[in-house]
Amino acid sequence: MPAPGRRASDSYPFATLADNRDLPRSSPALFKKSLCIAAGIDEFVASTRINRYEKGVHEPSTEIVQKLAEALRMPLAYFYAEDDGLAELTLLYASATEEHRYALLEYAKKISR
Repeated sequence: MPAPGRRASDSYPFATLADNRDLPRSSPALFKKSLCIAAGIDEFVASTRINRYEKGVHEPSTEIVQKLAEALRMPLAYFYAEDDGLAELTLLYASATEEHRYALLEYAKKISR
């Protein structure tokens, strides 16, 4: 069990992908394999590699996480966020317009004083 405020995936970002219920998929195994293939992982080892990432046996390189993030159209920072709140803010910021990004930053500055 992770410490309060921490995600279960702190040690390996790929678990964030596997546990994210907001991602559309018809079959989790098919989705994960397709995702790895889209990230450039050989299709013949994709299932094994995914399994090892999820179990924490192997940790994906930043390059692999970057490719997975690109395939999902998500910011790389999301997978390395220290807690769920920061991860959510990262997604909100990434999807915001320039005007809204500026407003988010100004609001954050205002409340942090």
